[in-house]
Amino acid sequence: MVEKVNANGNIYKITMQIYSNSFSDKVVTVEFDYDTTSDKPQAVADEMVKALKLDNHFLHKIQNAIIVAIHCNPAPVADVEAIQDTKDEEADKVST
Repeated sequence: MVEKVNANGNIYKITMQIYSNSFSDKVVTVEFDYDTTSDKPQAVADEMVKALKLDNHFLHKIQNAIIVAIHCNPAPVADVEAIQDTKDEEADKVST
């Protein structure tokens, strides 16, 4: 289902193919940006199901595909280091 994922900080550009008998070509390729700071997999999947007029059983398939895409394609190293720096600063505040 997920064809390609490009991570740039908190923004993931996800490309997925959706197979359905309701499409004339049986396959539709969808590309969208997913912001880990503001988007939720279920909300994005729900919006996609409604926009593409898909059956409700696609909701969980798309939601799971988004989750897998993000977890299998972590943020670039610089972003991970920035997150770790923030966690270290928070730990220092708690211990003082």
